[in-house]
Amino acid sequence: MNILEKIPKPVALITVMENIMPCYNFIVLEEDPLLIGISVHTERFTHYLLNRSFDFGLNFVDISHVGAINYTGRTTGEHTDKFYGTKLTKKPAKLIRSYLIEESILSLECVKKDKISFSEHTLFIGQVVNFESKDGEFKIPLAYDYRRYTYQSDEVIEF
Repeated sequence: MNILEKIPKPVALITVMENIMPCYNFIVLEEDPLLIGISVHTERFTHYLLNRSFDFGLNFVDISHVGAINYTGRTTGEHTDKFYGTKLTKKPAKLIRSYLIEESILSLECVKKDKISFSEHTLFIGQVVNFESKDGEFKIPLAYDYRRYTYQSDEVIEF
């Protein structure tokens, strides 16, 4: 087991056009304007789509959708309709062409601004142009920690 498997990571589902991919490697890069970076392996079909798309969605689902998260990570969208395979609902976004996921508790619409290539991954940078949140339903983000999903602690520590 390497050190990266020990670091819990928040889980999101990237939507590009009509494809879905789980994402554990994303980061807030800037707050104003809000810029999000997503790291995608160069061999992924999502990488191919991101190079040809002007936008992407970042969708956060709750623990009831773990099966869908696993399915999207084990299946390529090159020959498979992942919306159909997961039973997730395809939802048109307001300001981007890529679809969002209706079941998401939070969805970010991102316009691609830049990319930085590394040896095996590319960091795609998107500016958040719109978001949708199901108020009252947002829970603590789902996290992935070496083949298991958990919610991060809801304990608040003030300092």
